[in-house]
Amino acid sequence: IVMRTFLLLLFFAFGVVIHAQSSAQEPGVDWAAYIELILPADPLLSAGDENPKAGMAVLKLTSRDAGFGEIVNHSVNYKLWEMARQNEWEIFEDAGLTRPLSFETAMRRATRPDTIISFDPTTYEEKLLIAIGSRELPYEAEHLKVRQLLRYHNATANFDIQTLAIAPCWDDGSVPYWLKVPDDDGLPGNPLTDTTITWITRYKTFEASPGPENWEEIKNTTGPILDRLIDRIRNDSSIVLYQPEGPAVSITERPCLFSCSQSMMVFDPQTNKEEVQEINVGLDHEIITELQLVETWFWNEEESTLVTRLDAVAPRYWVTNTGDDPTYARVLFYLRCE
Repeated sequence: IVMRTFLLLLFFAFGVVIHAQSSAQEPGVDWAAYIELILPADPLLSAGDENPKAGMAVLKLTSRDAGFGEIVNHSVNYKLWEMARQNEWEIFEDAGLTRPLSFETAMRRATRPDTIISFDPTTYEEKLLIAIGSRELPYEAEHLKVRQLLRYHNATANFDIQTLAIAPCWDDGSVPYWLKVPDDDGLPGNPLTDTTITWITRYKTFEASPGPENWEEIKNTTGPILDRLIDRIRNDSSIVLYQPEGPAVSITERPCLFSCSQSMMVFDPQTNKEEVQEINVGLDHEIITELQLVETWFWNEEESTLVTRLDAVAPRYWVTNTGDDPTYARVLFYLRCE
């Protein structure tokens, strides 16, 4: 019986992985990778704050979520707690969803005390200290961690995401357990007016923006995806690009958005004359290091389901200044996703 149970669990976990990988193999998908993002969890606590990981904007908040005592909690992590407690969403030990956990085991993992090793300079001995109560409970965590499958379709220069797993996340980046996000059945015609959709937020990644150093490719027929994306849209004016401030990039601005040569009058101090020279302007796309993502999340109160949609991606690069000026990130353009 024990062996049969083990084999069933192994088969189920293997099926979860196969399902995700099969969606990456669908026709038209040229590149796919697993990504993990750390995002703020509570829209009321995060709205307007400068969170270095990601921004979070409230688009709809009509439900008054239950809380503990007098605290009303609109956090994703409270919703995840309820899904786990009521056994509505399956619980796993790992982000790959291969090691199932019972609710009781998951709670023991979540509430076990932290241990700290201290050094006593008088005895030259190390002591193991148990710090009880030093860690928040899962529904109190200020962040969440989400595992997604990011896919790219070269024919349309379009990205999409599939959200696979989600977890409450503590400040050090650790998680107590993972929940498998059920496949969604889509959205109603107008989520803003539909009463079953009670919670809508929009995320924009900052430090959480994924790049080649922290994504796990599972399909690649394009070569380096950041290079291929720029190559794909550089000369295709049918693909509309948007400036960070919002308006579309004009036809006249588009050629030099990437890299181009312009004739300019340049003064030569040796000859005291102005000469026409070809000056390279724009950006070398090789400096692009990551993709900033804009996602909208919808919570269906009636069915206890989470729907996530990728709204836009933006190639992101870092500007390095000299002197006392800080290094900061900028985006080249926004590409809307359908």
